[in-house]
Amino acid sequence: MIIVHPFLSWMSNVYLLENEAGLFLVDAAPPGYHQHILRVIRQSKKDLKIIYITHAHFDHYGSAAALREQTGAKIAIHHADARAMSRGQTPIRSAHGRSRWTVPFLPLVNLAYPWLKTAPDILLEDDERLDSFGLPASILHTPGHTPGSTCLLVDNGADGPLAFTGDLVSGSHHPHLQNLYADDWSQLPESLARVQAARPAQVYPGHGSRPISGDVFQQVNR
Repeated sequence: MIIVHPFLSWMSNVYLLENEAGLFLVDAAPPGYHQHILRVIRQSKKDLKIIYITHAHFDHYGSAAALREQTGAKIAIHHADARAMSRGQTPIRSAHGRSRWTVPFLPLVNLAYPWLKTAPDILLEDDERLDSFGLPASILHTPGHTPGSTCLLVDNGADGPLAFTGDLVSGSHHPHLQNLYADDWSQLPESLARVQAARPAQVYPGHGSRPISGDVFQQVNR
């Protein structure tokens, strides 16, 4: 049985998963948020096994290195985003609407947080399983937002998996395909279709105040 502990940081969502084997972190919030997560980890009295990063944007991996230093957990990300994270970068090729005004400020993030450079311990591939770490889950490569964006599908019995989708979809306002930043906009509909084909029972997005039910997720337009 998987217990999901959500954290709503000031920029993105973080999910701490718990089962009998230990703890597993989905994304690591922006820089400086690690103490909030560490408090819950210490209260659980279980070991953090892995820090799974959905994609290489600083609001999702910013506290990963600090958490690794404190817990010894390994950081995992798809190989296509590994270089950007290792360099402390947040690559964005295209932005829509109001988000265009944030792109010129991204280099300032690297200056403000030089410790963002986070080399991964594990390079993930599409369809790779995490059972060896104690988490019954698979990786689904869902590029578009970034080249190496992935979703985590956690086994959940006959009801369908629990899907942790990073920035593929947003739960803000009404659930929708992410429409602010992309490396390749044309890849997003196909990536969404891959996750919808898995028929998740519950979807946990990288942004938004609550999970998305499986039925509602199936209605998100491609």
